[in-house]
Amino acid sequence: MKSQEKNSIEYWKLIRIGKAKKILEDFNGAIKAYSKAIEINKNQYNAFFFRGNIYSKIKNHDYAIKDYTEALRIKNSNFCTEIILERRDKELIRKFELLKEKTNII
Repeated sequence: MKSQEKNSIEYWKLIRIGKAKKILEDFNGAIKAYSKAIEINKNQYNAFFFRGNIYSKIKNHDYAIKDYTEALRIKNSNFCTEIILERRDKELIRKFELLKEKTNII
């Protein structure tokens, strides 16, 4: 088996592991699986997108936005763009609302 094929199989295996960990609410485990997938292939958007979803779920908005932005850079399809921009915008609005509450501005 070629090294590239082996890496592809390992990448998709880690994606499935990450999804399973998410279902089990092992969010740190899911992040680790997606991060390992990214180490294997930085040119696939899936791991960035799914890891961004986890970061969003655990309210780590800066990392979610970073991962969504990277996923968009890699695959800029209409479907992907709509989903990511919608989630990214929601995260930015939430961060702004929290900042507004903390500082009593506006």
